[in-house]
Amino acid sequence: MVVATLAFLMAQVDDGALQRQAAVIRPRPAELSWLRIPWLTDLAKAQRAARKEGRPILMWVSNGDPLDHS
Repeated sequence: MVVATLAFLMAQVDDGALQRQAAVIRPRPAELSWLRIPWLTDLAKAQRAARKEGRPILMWVSNGDPLDHS
């Protein structure tokens, strides 16, 4: 039943509509600029680099899975 329903729904969406919807949610290049940052995972290396460059450190700390997969 689920497969038939999915097939029916997919048949109702034309490719042009799907492409327009994808364009709305696709990240723009400026929104992806954080990917070009050379992130460091070693705190000591990050501290040395920050001191050398005179920059602050952004430290992201997490305990567990951020998506809460158990």
